[in-house]
Amino acid sequence: MPFDLAGLERICVSAQLAAHYAECGWIERLGQGVYAFAGDTLNVHGAIKFLQTRVAGLHVAGKSALTLQGVRHNLAIRESLVLWGNVRMPPSYQH
Repeated sequence: MPFDLAGLERICVSAQLAAHYAECGWIERLGQGVYAFAGDTLNVHGAIKFLQTRVAGLHVAGKSALTLQGVRHNLAIRESLVLWGNVRMPPSYQH
């Protein structure tokens, strides 16, 4: 699961120390202020859980939720995941 600088600060790791850890290869920088442990395999469930800590009311929309549970048939090769929340997500999250 990804983690952010706020999570690192809770365990007394400053932004400067996080940057040093990233340079040394102990953690990987995924985006601005977002990291993962080096060698971790990221998955959609961990990413959603991380985003739920940052976006109030975030949840997976109906068809996307069914797809994640393996209920839908005739799936696209690379289907988009639709998320909803109480606030609009910043453009950096919209891919």
